[in-house]
Amino acid sequence: MITAIKWGAMYGMLDDGDEIRPEVVQLGDRLIVPGDRITRIGSKGRSSFHMQDGFWLEYAGRVDNALLFTSGPSGADGNPWYYAFFYVDPETLLIGGGTGCMDIRADRIDFAS
Repeated sequence: MITAIKWGAMYGMLDDGDEIRPEVVQLGDRLIVPGDRITRIGSKGRSSFHMQDGFWLEYAGRVDNALLFTSGPSGADGNPWYYAFFYVDPETLLIGGGTGCMDIRADRIDFAS
């Protein structure tokens, strides 16, 4: 998988031979399954990730230690880039952005209604 920090977030694109495994993943005290729509991960501002109102991340699955998401409501629309979060453990994800990398504490998961 190829990863890049662009458009203010960390993205992943499948490389030759990569396949997204549609695995259930433990985040904090919640399980996320492919197709779940998430609006927020984490409770504290500087160690959380949240989408703007009306948007969500839809969990697609994982490639190695990366959890991959499409964004909604527009979906992938042929865009080969996925939001990528590196899975450290059930409590910690790593992401990159315009100001460097940071950890996300998965102590709160909000799902889109």
